[in-house]
Amino acid sequence: MATDLERSSGSSEITSCLLFENEANHVCLLDIPASVSLAQGHSGTSPNPWLHSCEPRQEPYAPTEPHTAKAKANVQARMAPSPQDATYRDLIRTALREIRRNYDGDWCLPRALPPTSEEHSQPPVSRQRERKATVEPDVNPDSGAGTFATAATLPRQTAFRPERIHDGPFILSSTSSTHPRTSLTDRPITNPLQAPIDLHVADSQATYLIPPRSTFLWRSIPSYSPSGISSIHTTLLTTFPTCTSTSGPGQLDAIILDPPWRNRSADRKRAYHTSSAGNSALNGKTSSARSQTSDLDPFALLEASLLEHITPGGLVLCWITHRKLARNAALRAFRAWGVELVEEWIWAKVAAKGDPVVDLEGTWRRAWEVCLVGRKREDGGVLVDDQEGEGEVTEMRDVKRRVIVAVPDVHSRKPCLKEMLDNMLPEHADLRVLEVFARHLVAGWMSWGDEVLKFQSKEHWTQGFECRNISG
Repeated sequence: MATDLERSSGSSEITSCLLFENEANHVCLLDIPASVSLAQGHSGTSPNPWLHSCEPRQEPYAPTEPHTAKAKANVQARMAPSPQDATYRDLIRTALREIRRNYDGDWCLPRALPPTSEEHSQPPVSRQRERKATVEPDVNPDSGAGTFATAATLPRQTAFRPERIHDGPFILSSTSSTHPRTSLTDRPITNPLQAPIDLHVADSQATYLIPPRSTFLWRSIPSYSPSGISSIHTTLLTTFPTCTSTSGPGQLDAIILDPPWRNRSADRKRAYHTSSAGNSALNGKTSSARSQTSDLDPFALLEASLLEHITPGGLVLCWITHRKLARNAALRAFRAWGVELVEEWIWAKVAAKGDPVVDLEGTWRRAWEVCLVGRKREDGGVLVDDQEGEGEVTEMRDVKRRVIVAVPDVHSRKPCLKEMLDNMLPEHADLRVLEVFARHLVAGWMSWGDEVLKFQSKEHWTQGFECRNISG
C-alpha cells in the first residue's frame, strides 16, 4: 500500500495530509482539515493545533434529477456541460477503484469539532456571506460563498485605497502582538519568525494565529483601473524587494488563485463582487470591453497585472467552476501571463465511505472541482492568442491530469495544496508563493484577500486535539 504516513504499531501521528498516493503520483487521497492544519508550520508543537471542521457526510446526497427527459434536456442545454466532463468521470472512477484496491484505511481522518457544532444538515441562518455559527459540508461545488464564520470573524473590506499602501510590510517582532484593526489593513503584515505569532486585535478582542514566515494582506483585490494595476505592482515590489535564487524583485515562484466566479449562489446572495468572465451577457466581448463593462471585476485586474511578477518556470494554479466561460477566462489569463497549461488537478468529492457525494452522471451538480495548473515559459514571453471574447480557447493536448480524492469539509473550503505544490517546486528555503482570494494563511506564503484571516482565529482551532490515523 502506497502511503505517505509514518506508521508505528498500527497508529501514527499525522505528518502528511496525503493518506494514499499511488506510485505514478496521479491519484491521491487527501484529508482537507489536515492539509490546512499541517500547512500552519507549527513544527515542534505537540500536538499541532488542529482546525475545526464538521462531521463528514456518511452517505451520498439523494439524487435531484429532472423528472422528465424533456426537462433534463432543457437543463443540459442551459448548463452547457464541459467537453472534459466525460474524461473527468472516467478518471474519478478509475482513481476510486485504485484506492479501494490498495488502501485499507478510513477515507478521512478524525475531525476536531467546534464547541458550538451543529448537525451538518442544519440550514444556514442568514443569506449574508458572514454568517453566525453554522457547520455545513460543501454541497454546491460551484458556490463561492463561505460559512462557518462566527461573531469574531473580521468584517469584509469593501474598499481598496491604493494610496494607503505603505513603503513596505509591517513586521511583527514578538510572539504575542496587539494592534488595532485599522493598522492591519493598510499594508502587508509579516511574521519573520520561525515560530507562530498570536496576533491580538485590540478593537475586536480576537486573537489570530499567524504562521511562521508568513505574510498577509487583509484587503480586497482592487477593481480594474490604472491605480489598481499600480497597487498590485507596488504591493509585490515592496513586499519582495530583493532577488532570491529563483526570483527577481517582486517576482513569485507560484501563484494560487480561487477567483469569485459567477455562479447561482453568488448571484442569489449578491454578497461580493464576482468575475464578469462568468457573465453570459458579456459573451463575445474582448478583455478590454469586459473590464469597461464591469470595472469591479477582480480577475480582470489580475489578468492585466501579473505578467512581470511570475518568475520564468514559475507555477500558476487557478480553481475554476464548471462553466466554460470561467475555464476560457482562466486560460486567456494564462496566455496573457506567458503561462502554458501543463496539468489539471481534479478534486473528486466523496462521502466518508468513498462514494461520490453526488451521482457522477448527475445533471445539476458535479462531484468534482478542477484546478488548472500552468507553468510560465522560461523565456518569459507572452503566448499569442488570435481569439477574443468568450469563445473556446485552444488548449494543449499533452496535459497531465491528477485526481485528488477528498471528503468535503465545511462549505467552500478547498484542499490546501501546499504539500502537493512543494513537490513541484525547487527545494529552496526562499521560495515565494502568493495565494489570492485566500481564507487562511500558510507558513512561508503570502496570502491576500478580504477574508484572509477567516479561519485563523483561535476559536477555529483546537490546541489539544491529537489526530491519529488508525490502520487495519
